[in-house]
Amino acid sequence: MGKRTRCTLCVWRVSNFLFFLCLNHSLTSYSTDSVFCHLPRSLCDGPTPEATVERAEEIGREMGEYVDAHFLRPVELEFEKVYLPFLLLKKKRYCGKKYEEGHVKIDMKGLECVRRDFCPLLVKTQKEMLTILMNTMNIEKACQVVSKAVQDLSCNRVPLELLTMSKKLSRSPEEYKAMAAHVNLAIRINKERGEQHGFVAGDRVPYVIAKGKSHKMSENAVLPEEITSGKYIVDRDYYRDKQLIPPLTRILEKLCDNPKTLFLCNKIVKASITGVFSSWVKKRKPEADSTVEHRKIIKKKNKVTLFNFF
Repeated sequence: MGKRTRCTLCVWRVSNFLFFLCLNHSLTSYSTDSVFCHLPRSLCDGPTPEATVERAEEIGREMGEYVDAHFLRPVELEFEKVYLPFLLLKKKRYCGKKYEEGHVKIDMKGLECVRRDFCPLLVKTQKEMLTILMNTMNIEKACQVVSKAVQDLSCNRVPLELLTMSKKLSRSPEEYKAMAAHVNLAIRINKERGEQHGFVAGDRVPYVIAKGKSHKMSENAVLPEEITSGKYIVDRDYYRDKQLIPPLTRILEKLCDNPKTLFLCNKIVKASITGVFSSWVKKRKPEADSTVEHRKIIKKKNKVTLFNFF
């Protein structure tokens, strides 16, 4: 019997072992270096959550020992940890309350809140929502966190630092072929201020997406100080539609029936324009015409009643 045939037979035996262990179990996810197995409550349920986790750890070690006994060396499958609860969005993107070697920790992998290409508002909201779900499993309270973030954004109550993103220039801005938001901004600032006071390779470029004439987001990036000075205003529609809704909806659609209702705005406050550029941006009221003809037109006519004739 060849090595490939023997390995195939080992996989078949392990699969039969898992199926025999519990007919209701499911192989949730697998990769080149890890396997996630779902154990139903009926198999490892205990009087307390701690007892349930201990029973799951026992079964996990048993499964690992069985696999090691049948696979060829140096193939090994070692039990590592238990997640309870566990939220799996897709392969290598999940969140769970991890129990490993007596330590408990909320583990987030591959989600937007652990990456640097999203605004801090999304990171803060997603982390807070997932922490509530993992610790209390209170779906209503988690949804309230999302709704509050949307309302704060619509009412202009979100601090500017939570809307500021940043990316690093790996090369000189002029050497880029793909014109991303931070690259376009760096090129514009270098032209306005000169290269000595601009951005060079290795710098992190902070930027905010502002309302602009261009339909391309990459051409509407501005510096945070250009927002505070009143030269530009924040594009809150972009932050709601592109930053908040897609990542949060992917989680909420597994928790509630109609997650789109959480992103509806009850009240929208128009952002006030302040600073030295406010007089350029604000619309001026038309000046009243002071001519005699205009005064005659707008002059209020006296109301004529029957008593005027007596």
